[in-house]
Amino acid sequence: MKNQNFVRNLVGTAILAALVLALQLLLGSLKLGPFNITLTLVPIILGAVLYGPLSAAFLGGLFGFLVCISVISGNDAGGFMLFSQKPVITLALCMIKSTAA
Repeated sequence: MKNQNFVRNLVGTAILAALVLALQLLLGSLKLGPFNITLTLVPIILGAVLYGPLSAAFLGGLFGFLVCISVISGNDAGGFMLFSQKPVITLALCMIKSTAA
């Protein structure tokens, strides 16, 4: 029974990770005036509710990694400006805030 729950949690987390990846790479964020709205947090919240904090931390870390790639590549203008001034702090901040979300 314990193995079955572990496998169910692992598969559910993998499906949500694929959803995070697809939402971040394909949809990115919706621009409403000066604001950017992202829907990528929805699977992270679902992972936290359904599978616990470890799953949510993994999904948040994946989201942070994808945001770091976006910042480095220049897709996020504000993040790229911060990255050009203090790259290590910018990447650490992206990873920490996303994992803690």
